[in-house]
Amino acid sequence: MGAPRKIRILGLLQLLRPPNLFTVPGDPLCGALLTNGGRWSWHILPAVIVSLAAYCAGLVINDLADYKEDLRDRPGRPLPSGAVPRGVALALAGVFVVIALAAAAFVNLVLLMLAGLLIAEILWYNLMAKKNPVIAPVAMGLCRGLSVLVGAAAIGPPPPLAITAAAVVALYIAVVTALARTETRNPRIPLLIGALIRGLLFIQAGMCLLARGHGWIASLLLLALWPISRLVASRFYAS
Repeated sequence: MGAPRKIRILGLLQLLRPPNLFTVPGDPLCGALLTNGGRWSWHILPAVIVSLAAYCAGLVINDLADYKEDLRDRPGRPLPSGAVPRGVALALAGVFVVIALAAAAFVNLVLLMLAGLLIAEILWYNLMAKKNPVIAPVAMGLCRGLSVLVGAAAIGPPPPLAITAAAVVALYIAVVTALARTETRNPRIPLLIGALIRGLLFIQAGMCLLARGHGWIASLLLLALWPISRLVASRFYAS
């Protein structure tokens, strides 16, 4: 009984790409600080929860959508290997969606609407856009750009600097996503993708510095996450 349970737990963790999760809080964090002049606000916490929960939902939905492809190309992953039943994965995705919407509703209507838009964008990417080599990177980039705006919306109308930050993150992730589409043809690509995703922490840290005020504290916290994410990446894949 102990071994199967351990396999299921590891499967669930692998499903959520632990190394990548460290890069998610920085999206709403820099968006909020750029909107609030570098000042901390309790609204930042629910914004981070929205982004994290939506991201986790997207990861699970991604593997559900790729089930047949993974049976052929990545049979060791959680769903095709049977470590995580597809029914459990579907329920988990639903829980994450509810958490994201509930956290957004706790703050304001604008954040709730943006959270709904983010989830809709995630569904569109995974269920429709990802098969198109041109549209898929753009759709994924928009997901992370919206994650930055989630932080801004938790504070107020996003200023030009926050919108610019969202555009930069969106473009960066779009490029990484385009590269990731070749991962099944080259064993070295997944390692590069993981490193590039972790590199987002440096971009987010720089944006937090631009916010001034207490942005330097957020910047240091994000930079401290890089070696942790790199360490976790030695155990779990990131792409």
